[in-house]
Amino acid sequence: MRHIIEKANEIREKYGIDDLELLASKLGAEVVELPLGRIIKEVYIKDEGVIVIDPNLHPCKKRHLIAHGLAHHLFHRSAKVNYFLDERDNRFNYWKQRRQEKEAEVFAAYLLIPEDKLNEKLRED
Repeated sequence: MRHIIEKANEIREKYGIDDLELLASKLGAEVVELPLGRIIKEVYIKDEGVIVIDPNLHPCKKRHLIAHGLAHHLFHRSAKVNYFLDERDNRFNYWKQRRQEKEAEVFAAYLLIPEDKLNEKLRED
């Protein structure tokens, strides 16, 4: 898991995180906003390198989902499934790859929050 954290730190330091759509583009992915309905909020289409997010989400949630999708783009393109976030129980789809989803969440957290601040917050909880 350390390599995931290091990659998140490296990308944040090299490119910044002010504009995650621009960051995605620099990393070879495209972010598209399309209505996905009431249940699905994010989809990563690995063969196209496209992260689809619902335009009706709060801006903070959009940032999280773009960062999460970037992890799949960077680390999981060889997987046999595409990924989507199912909000019914705040769980990922039934094709869930537990390790890959954990990696995507860790990457998103460390990309969006500097490592020292995130570790401090994790120690508090």
